[in-house]
Amino acid sequence: MAPHPSAIATAACAGPWGTDPLTERLAGLGGWSGPEELAGVVGALVARRRRAPRGSSAGVEAEVAALLAGPRRHRRVEQPDPVWRLPVPRWTDLSALATAQHLDVGELAWFADPGGWLRHAPDGPLTHYRRHWTPSRSGTPRLIEAPAPRLAELQRRVARRVLARIPVHPAAHGHVRGRSPHTLAEEHRARPMVLRLDLEGFYSHVTGGRVAGLLRVAGYPPAVADTIAGLLVTATPPGVLRACPHRGDPATRRRMLDRLAAPHLPQGAPSSPTVANLLTYGLDRRLSGLATAVGAAYGRYADDLVFSGDAALPVQGL
Repeated sequence: MAPHPSAIATAACAGPWGTDPLTERLAGLGGWSGPEELAGVVGALVARRRRAPRGSSAGVEAEVAALLAGPRRHRRVEQPDPVWRLPVPRWTDLSALATAQHLDVGELAWFADPGGWLRHAPDGPLTHYRRHWTPSRSGTPRLIEAPAPRLAELQRRVARRVLARIPVHPAAHGHVRGRSPHTLAEEHRARPMVLRLDLEGFYSHVTGGRVAGLLRVAGYPPAVADTIAGLLVTATPPGVLRACPHRGDPATRRRMLDRLAAPHLPQGAPSSPTVANLLTYGLDRRLSGLATAVGAAYGRYADDLVFSGDAALPVQGL
């Protein structure tokens, strides 16, 4: 059982504010179910407040009580030994993951935001993403979510050390070493019939749960998989969603906003193209099989799907 919220609040307000000093003071209370629970509380406090409150600690106590009572509270459970299915770094717990990222567990929780606290934080130094709306070919606005430099570096590190070791489908040409728009075009250049389709919401359709599921398949324990996924996804704050320009098809716009409100791959993060490629493996496999069945070729560059064949290609069958 975690320390009482009043004890946590008193210790939190008894010295300097920040990830390291809070972690040091709160760890001394004892009673935590594990480092994940401690890190979650510290990360939430740092995200919500830039400095310790003056005077009464009642506000902090109320926040801590809500955190510990919520459904996202971490509880210690016995986990089986990981079964590693892919040649990824073997981070078996959050301490190992934090060390590999050159962080402590509190900082790791702050970046991964397991409770979704930063979605409601005001714009400022604590915000991990800079967001803006841009036009798109379809007419529906596109949201660019660019991570702050430190988070972007963490995402690149995960992409290099983990994601690059997971195979993508041969049909994928975008953001894959040795492949490009030119390699995709070369495969279809000599065919008289070429059909091109766009996927709607390529990045926003990839949920945090799907990213965590991919990492669990690789072998990571649930807590580690969920935390790595937290580094790679975001949920768009309500104020940004309300600022979406009223352009394009209303139904398409509504679907997009609903997806962006939940954890999703941010368009603008350096890791997102690779994650999207990996999680499109099943779609690529099915569409490759369909193309083969009708005598066509199939390839994909990000959200652009390309089928090609002879002049009698059964387009309606695709």
